[in-house]
Formats: sequence, C-alpha cells, structure tokens
Amino acid sequence: MFVPDYCREYVELYKASRSENNRAMYDKCISYQIEPLFGGVKLRDLTSAEIQKAVNRLADKRRTAEIMLCLLKQICKQAQNDAVFARNPCESIVLPPKSKKREKRALSASEREKLRAVSFTVRENAFVF
Repeated sequence: MFVPDYCREYVELYKASRSENNRAMYDKCISYQIEPLFGGVKLRDLTSAEIQKAVNRLADKRRTAEIMLCLLKQICKQAQNDAVFARNPCESIVLPPKSKKREKRALSASEREKLRAVSFTVRENAFVF
C-alpha cells in the first residue's frame, strides 16, 4: 500500500469522530503535502530520511510542517502496530527551528506624508490609520 492511501484509510478509520474541520485539515494535508511528496512510496519503504527531507522542505511553513509531521507520526505508529514497520521511522524526526519574526518598525516621516497624500475612502482611512 502506498503512503497516501494508508493515510486516507487511517483518517477514515481513526479520525471519523473528529470535527468536520479537522477531517478537512487532514484531507488537505494528505492531498497537498503527503501525496506530492510520498505518492509513489510504499508504506513499508518509508524511511526517516525521506520524512525529514519533507519536513525540512516546509521550514518556511512551520504550521504546515507541524500538521504533516503530527499526522505522519500517528500513521507510522499505527503502521508499527499493524506490523508494517519493526521500528517507527518518525521517531527521530525533528522540526526545523522557528524562524525569527522580523521586527516591526514605525513608518518614517516620508512614508507617513505619502500616506496622508493619498485620498482614501472613510473606511480605508480608518483601516490605514
């Protein structure tokens, strides 16, 4: 069985009682992350290195990486319980460090003047200022 197929089966069996939004999140994760990365990989051939590479590719999308890794960990644990793996390939996977947020700064005097020069509607003006 291929990784995305097992993922879908897992979500259908073990996440059926979750909210509709949670199931939609799992489906999106499988469709947009797991399937493109692991579509041709058989579950029994899944390696820690492949999973770590996939997580590393999502370093700039921290929350997406967290969701994908969480789902893969659950799936691999279940696959280990189903005797597909002797050892869980997700055990040693680490998320990339959080990127530092850029520090916010105040507008310069010239930027403030340029904003004042633009004619906004009342609603736009309230939003901008």
